Amino acid sequence: MIENWDDGIGGTGQSFNLYDRVSQQWHQTWVDSNGGLHKYWGGLKDGNMVLVGEVPLPPVARVQGRRTLRVTFIPMGPDKMRQFSESLNSDGTWSANYDLTYTRRAK
Repeated sequence: MIENWDDGIGGTGQSFNLYDRVSQQWHQTWVDSNGGLHKYWGGLKDGNMVLVGEVPLPPVARVQGRRTLRVTFIPMGPDKMRQFSESLNSDGTWSANYDLTYTRRAK
């Protein structure tokens, strides 16, 4: 599956999603118009899709490097889904990045 996205403030990108039959995990590669490359791996856990990956630090960090993110997709019915993103802190705890709700557009 290929997703095209726009962040509403000038950034664009794509994500590519597939099931890797060798590792038996879902994989998402996400690229953006600022040269960001995100790679996630994971699968179903307690009815949710949980992906963990390494992503570049944001440009405002002014340093090169990567951080670990966990993104959880939570079904909320046939036409609604929650996407919750967290960053791994140096002490092993997780901090929220964003919490989005997607609703299917009426046809």
